[in-house]
Order: sequence, then structure tokens, then C-alpha cells
Amino acid sequence: KEARKDPTIKHIFVQSHLPVLNPVRKTLSSAMFFDRGPKSKFWQLMVQYGVDVYFAGEVHANTALKDEFSNTLQIVSKGGNCFVQVLVDEDSFTVNNFYETGEKYQIVKSFEKFGSIMVNKTNPGDVQITSSGTMRLVDVRNPIMHFTFDEVNTLWERQVLGLSTRELIRARQIDMRGMTLVHAMPNYGEFGQQYDAQVGGITLKRGEVSESAGIFNGHMSNMGIFSVGPLVAGNVISYSLWFKTRQKTEA
Repeated sequence: KEARKDPTIKHIFVQSHLPVLNPVRKTLSSAMFFDRGPKSKFWQLMVQYGVDVYFAGEVHANTALKDEFSNTLQIVSKGGNCFVQVLVDEDSFTVNNFYETGEKYQIVKSFEKFGSIMVNKTNPGDVQITSSGTMRLVDVRNPIMHFTFDEVNTLWERQVLGLSTRELIRARQIDMRGMTLVHAMPNYGEFGQQYDAQVGGITLKRGEVSESAGIFNGHMSNMGIFSVGPLVAGNVISYSLWFKTRQKTEA
């Protein structure tokens, strides 16, 4: 409240640990969250006094969300081999997300920008927000995960951030239920490649319901997602699945 009264303060940032808005990407996390989310007094106070960004952590992944009824943003980020950079000027600010690059972890590290979000408040009545990459605003009206079974990539070709080993920044394989998987199926939903599905023993073919499909061969096929969730207690989630079984029912 006092910051909003002060004309010399152009932007208001708040930082805490738990995400308030959901859904957010998660990896290797207990996935704690703030009770009542955007209905909490904490969030409503930030909206009331025009907080620009609420920075949070906890979930070891990056997600940018916008409040449904205001321009208040929530930016969740991770540490370790990743950091965010905040650049400010009189009427705008930019948040950049950097990740460590290279094949192996190094003492002297190199980083690359993986995402960015810019807020231009030159016209207070028409705030402009642009975002890209890991900082692209998630549109919760769209599917979070969407798999079309039209292609697979190697884990090395399409990086799942956070899927690593003690030595390698990018894991080349992952073990799942006794199988070593080296491929992943792209996620075309809002959570993007962070939620690509690691797959093995699946044959791609032209579908009978949609354009493409995957043939699963019992215990010889695996499909799983390294990242956690995005289920959150108290939030409505729906699924849409199309499948056909080869097994004939008995009369």
C-alpha cells in the first residue's frame, strides 16, 4: 500500500516461496502450494495494490501466469543451473530466464537465455505484455498436455529441462519400469517440452480416430512424463482420450 502511494516507485515486486496461481510446472518437488490460491487474502491484496510480479519457487521449474482479472503476474523459477534476471526502467521491465548450457556441468559455467517476458506500462490503461520460451504466459484455457503420436525425438534432440544426471546437463536416457528409454514424444500443450513424454516400445501409425496413433504392446511399451503433476488439489481437471483395443470381448 505504501509503495503504491510513493510516485517514485514505478514497479512493485513481491517474493515468497510457494506458488499461488496454478497450474505450474513441477519437477522433483513436493509441489506445495498456497491455500485458496487467487481467492486468498494474500493474492487479493497484491491485486488490490497493483503488484506487478509475484516471484515464487518451490517446484524446481519455470512457469509464468497472469491473474485472470488484473495485470499481476506470477513468475515461478528454479535455482541451481538456472536463474532469472530482472531489468527495469521508468515505464517497463523485463524478466529473462537463463539456463546452463553445454554437455556436462562445469566449474566455470556458460548460460543461455531460454525465455523472456516484458511488461510495458507506458500507457497505464493499456499495459502490453509479451512473452516467449520458458517465460511464455500459460493460457489455462488450452490443454496443458496434448500428445498427437505423430513423431518422436531423442532426449538429446529436444531437451526436457531438469532431466539430467550427475554429470550431464541433458540426460541421454532414462530408466522406466525395467526399460531404458532414449526417445520422447513432443507435448503440444501449454506446458510444452518440459512435459514431453518419455516413450519406448510404441509404434506410430496412421490413426482411425485422428490422423496418427500409437500402438502399445502390453508390458513392452512405456510412456511416462518426468515432470510432476500438473494435478493440484481443489482444481478442476479434465481428460480426453481416444483409444482402441485389439482384444475382443467375450460373448
